[in-house]
Amino acid sequence: MTNSKEELIYNIDIENREKKYIEEKYDKNRKLKRTIIGKVSPIYDVLSIRNYEKDVVDILIKQKIIGENNNDVIGELINILSFDKDKFKIIETTVSVYSVKNNNLNLRNIEFINNKYDFSKVDFIESEYKSNYRLERVIEKEFLLIPKHDKLSYLYNKVNLRNFSEYEILAYLEGPKFCSEKGGTLLVVEKRNDDYIINSEIRGIIPPIIISDNKNNGYNDLIVKIMNNEDEEFRILKYNGNSYPINPLNGEKLKKGIKISGIAVISDDLFYKKGIEY
Repeated sequence: MTNSKEELIYNIDIENREKKYIEEKYDKNRKLKRTIIGKVSPIYDVLSIRNYEKDVVDILIKQKIIGENNNDVIGELINILSFDKDKFKIIETTVSVYSVKNNNLNLRNIEFINNKYDFSKVDFIESEYKSNYRLERVIEKEFLLIPKHDKLSYLYNKVNLRNFSEYEILAYLEGPKFCSEKGGTLLVVEKRNDDYIINSEIRGIIPPIIISDNKNNGYNDLIVKIMNNEDEEFRILKYNGNSYPINPLNGEKLKKGIKISGIAVISDDLFYKKGIEY
């Protein structure tokens, strides 16, 4: 894909697409069987996002990257525009590729606007989009929610924090019972046989939630964003053998400029993406 105005060429890696899809288009020597001319669709979504550093609202626009036909959607082109003097300027461009492994959007090499931290080695994955009945029942029981009365929106991803066969779930909750002026609540839910068990509850954080490659007591560290005295910062939450700390301020402060490697499994923000309604 080429950006003619900026004279940039993007190489899109589709190795995570299903085997049948690749074999239809490439021969055994990894050469295209026939020429395929893709395209970028017109803008299909416009979102507003808060730029906390400049205290303004920027514009995020989305366009689909299309392969052989309109049903062959490879990914998205995402541009963030900021108003400068008398016109909008593109301040960030992200090429995002769909991955068949998790049916989610895999956002690579995206940078935070404030550029205080180096997350260039972090893969950003959007949350699940289907409601999870069993997860909702666990949350309902734990927090004594009344169906159709208590309000809850949530984002979640199935993850592997221990390299065990059983997965965990990271669930980010927003609602009157889960939010404060500092942010929402993150739950670490373990799947044990056929049961869901809440392992940890972390209060007052803001997406993204990043699973670091580093481990403590058998669990990956979590890196979370918080508001501390009106300043944004990131904290490293380490597993103590029983749980992650409920108060993120008890975590180690992430030093600016350090390169982080890992996966941001909840990189959405309910400010511009509506969570799953309970």
